[in-house]
Amino acid sequence: MWVPETKKEYKIGMITFGVFFIGLGIYFNLETLLVTERSLMPIEGTLQYSKSYVDRVYSENRMGGKSYSYKATLELKLFQETQIFRIFENIGQERNHPEFNRVNRILQRGKKVTLFISKRTIKYGPDFYRLDINGETEIDISFTKSKSMFGFGLMLFFGFLFIYLSTMSDSIKRLKD
Repeated sequence: MWVPETKKEYKIGMITFGVFFIGLGIYFNLETLLVTERSLMPIEGTLQYSKSYVDRVYSENRMGGKSYSYKATLELKLFQETQIFRIFENIGQERNHPEFNRVNRILQRGKKVTLFISKRTIKYGPDFYRLDINGETEIDISFTKSKSMFGFGLMLFFGFLFIYLSTMSDSIKRLKD
């Protein structure tokens, strides 16, 4: 483990952590944060099938222990498209997602479905940002973007905090002189 021995090494380490957190926040959230209502491409069609389900997901820590949580998925396919479209949400320890179940019931009765997909992500994955059924918006872009904004804001906060703390040592020294 690296331990800073001089004030300069300490400052460089803090700036490095700050830039790392800012870069991490941008890397994981930039695609979603840049999506606006105008950048979405509508895909219209009639529903072939839809389903809402919850999967149990787990991660393993370094000591071999497993932690479990649940992920809700709303999946649908249109007759006019070859892709299956999905939207995901991590629901923690809940085993049911009432909102996705409600939208799935409406989808079963709907005739015309319009999905709004980012023009950039159509190549990478069929995630949608907005869903209209028979002209009524059921899933809005704010639903998908709100999750990313919190994580992005947290990463930026820690990044700027580390950079600010690295400059504090010089400011305190100047105040004492």
